Amino acid sequence: MAKMYAWINSTAHSDPRCKAAGAALGLWGRALSWCAANSPQGRVPRSVALELGSEDEVAALLRVGLWVELGDGYQFTPSDLLAISPNNPDDHDAP
Repeated sequence: MAKMYAWINSTAHSDPRCKAAGAALGLWGRALSWCAANSPQGRVPRSVALELGSEDEVAALLRVGLWVELGDGYQFTPSDLLAISPNNPDDHDAP
């Protein structure tokens, strides 16, 4: 698989969902990095989510709407807060 990059929008720090997620936002960031390396569609298997964070953190991401449950894992919700792309951040056309 080609190298992928993950971006977090510069407004994430003030987004109400991110504020409500509290410490679970660390899991969100780690899982985003994992997805860039392994699942550019933004799907996180439950086993991976629990390696990267706790049940409480997963529950918080679901509660605030940053993730949705999908079978045996979770999906990043379509959002203006993130992007996974093959573009290098040093390129001028990166999102």
